[in-house]
Amino acid sequence: MFKKSSSWKFFRKVIIFFIVIIFLIIIIFGYNALFAHKVYPGVYINNEHVFNQSYSDVYNLLEFKSSEFMEKGVDYVYKDMTVNVNPVVVTLSDPDLRYKLVEFNNKDTAKDIFVIGREHDYKRNILEQFKALFIKAKHISWKYDLNKEEWESILRDNFQEFETSFIPPTIVLEGTDIIIEESIDGEEFNYDILIKNTEDRINNFSFEAINLELKSIKSSITLEQANEKIDLIKDIIDLGSFTFNYNQRFWKINSAIYKDWLILKPSGDGEVIISFDFEKYSEHLETYVIPYINKESRNAKFEISNGKVIKFQSSRDGQAVNLEQSLEVMEIAINDLNSEIDLAVDITKAEVETENINDKGIREIIGVGESDFRRSPVNRIHNIETGTEKLNGLLIAPGKEFATMQNLIPVNAESGYLPELVIKGNKTIPEYGGGLCQIGTTIYRAALDSGLQITQRRPHSYRVVYYEPAGTDATIYNPWPDMKFINDTDNYILIQTSIVGTKLYFEFWGTKDGRQVTITDPIVYNIVDPGPTKEIETDELEPGERDCTESAHAGADAYFDYKVEYADDRETYEERIYSHYIPWSAVCLIGVEKTTTPTEEIIEE
Repeated sequence: MFKKSSSWKFFRKVIIFFIVIIFLIIIIFGYNALFAHKVYPGVYINNEHVFNQSYSDVYNLLEFKSSEFMEKGVDYVYKDMTVNVNPVVVTLSDPDLRYKLVEFNNKDTAKDIFVIGREHDYKRNILEQFKALFIKAKHISWKYDLNKEEWESILRDNFQEFETSFIPPTIVLEGTDIIIEESIDGEEFNYDILIKNTEDRINNFSFEAINLELKSIKSSITLEQANEKIDLIKDIIDLGSFTFNYNQRFWKINSAIYKDWLILKPSGDGEVIISFDFEKYSEHLETYVIPYINKESRNAKFEISNGKVIKFQSSRDGQAVNLEQSLEVMEIAINDLNSEIDLAVDITKAEVETENINDKGIREIIGVGESDFRRSPVNRIHNIETGTEKLNGLLIAPGKEFATMQNLIPVNAESGYLPELVIKGNKTIPEYGGGLCQIGTTIYRAALDSGLQITQRRPHSYRVVYYEPAGTDATIYNPWPDMKFINDTDNYILIQTSIVGTKLYFEFWGTKDGRQVTITDPIVYNIVDPGPTKEIETDELEPGERDCTESAHAGADAYFDYKVEYADDRETYEERIYSHYIPWSAVCLIGVEKTTTPTEEIIEE
């Protein structure tokens, strides 16, 4: 009897165990079936729960949120002044200068959300699903790039009138006497915190205004510490001169010049050292020294006409004085009363050297890009011509990634470019680079036509007439975005450019390797009407004056299919290339009274 009872209990436990296992299996399979094409519970994006949404739902949510952010921007408030910083910089004439300060990667973010509970083996996936649901929710951060340097620059341009300059202890020379004037405190905004607050707004889908607060800037050098350096200052002046050296060349600077450069500077260990005022020192070197040292690196290049080489350029390594490192060397020297200063010079090797240019396999055209810049303003045409000339004749080595913007910089007056006006906050500011996206777009089309691998490309913020059909454009701006591709052929590629009337052509010369390229016509869909006219207040127009600088643009999405079939054993490359264009309202500048600064208020009292 006892044995029968024990056996039955054991058997019952086994049955219950298997029932529980079967029940759990049913739950697990049912759970996975229920969310087979949906995000699992416990998954958040920027604190917003997105469970039970498909990949498309999540992607569309992110597109909506990012478009809303692009439209509204961020408000910054100080006292009675509000400045709206829009993530799309507005230009007064050239659409190439309408670049984004924030680039959202909504596809990868949506993918990161959707693969949670799916990307590992079966056991790990179940564990990840269980943890997200019952233990610790999974928070995914929005993937985006913020141009912090440019954003900070806009804030500084708009709010610097409220700041007061900090003046450190100052060395004053009165004949043979040296006097140290005490420091004067300053006030400035903490831009690091403002950028962090801006990222918080993005991360939390928030449009709450950010309030600015001035912080006091005080000297870390006491008057006592400064006065202890008077004897050393005298000794430095008594040296009579300093000599800058580089590569057996010498530039002497006498004390009549450098005595006005001397400043006091805190060192890392709490001590005080003597240094040169960076602006004065840099200005002198840029005028009298740097022109004899600096030179840009230059790749070997040549130009073809009617199948013949008509122009040849040898390679050359570049070199440039590193002003910051040279100043550090100088500080050590003068504090040790050493009058010899070795300049720090950076060397940039040429990527394509002359001795490697004999046989590059430059035999035929492998791809062509074309665009039309009809009705462009004069400055834009000039910049297109200037940038095009810089790229003409360049060689791209096999396996080398080519970065378009990096071969066009520096984009400034010294390089021959002309400026246009852009709106940043409440200010209109001259900026260089208008027209360069014509180059980025044309070279993008040439790379596609050549069947090359595109490694970086961003469409414009909104549709631009110069780059129709939609979906085939590429925006470039320094430092990003850039238009990059890889020469994945076995031979060099030679870039040849030409302008015929208002059409820009990029020809890629090399050796055809049998690859077949298929590019479909773009499909444009999701047309979205622009919103109402956006009004931007500015103190650079007369109060009440109205200047409408931009017309409205409808938003849209576009895609085309890109296929490359190789003659060798490489796998066929296929990609559907998408572009998203935000709707853009007409923009009008409205003149307002100039904000009164605190200094002016004191004077009036």
